[in-house]
Amino acid sequence: MCTQTYLSQRDLAVLTRLIRARSSDPERIEAAVRRLASLTALSRALPGGDAGGGGRRRVALGSSVRYRIASCGTGVHPRLPGGADIDSIVIACPQDAQAMVPRVPVLAPLALGLLGHAEGCMVDIELALGRSLRLEIVEVQPAPHLPC
Repeated sequence: MCTQTYLSQRDLAVLTRLIRARSSDPERIEAAVRRLASLTALSRALPGGDAGGGGRRRVALGSSVRYRIASCGTGVHPRLPGGADIDSIVIACPQDAQAMVPRVPVLAPLALGLLGHAEGCMVDIELALGRSLRLEIVEVQPAPHLPC
């Protein structure tokens, strides 16, 4: 189980700007923005431009992530032959997320749970109503340089 989050300095800067932009009224800050602020505060910064973090590819803004459900609630999901149980998304800034492609905004629970973790990690995703989902990160493809 992976518990420590590592973010590139670029991602930390972009996410900090996003948090500031969405936090102009402290009385009306969205729960997802609060979770993102907590995630960035608790994350370790990767040195320089190292998005891999010691040779392991990590989920970053713009990354394409392939994952499978390991367990949901108390049920364990069996692996299906041929990778039929693998899904794929791209982590995007809110303004870049589109409904017609597998882009998920960084403020969504799925993106918040995957961000900063490496290939091979098992991560718990916090869902609404106290539910959770455990995912295995199968593969991370680095992001092309995308402005946010």
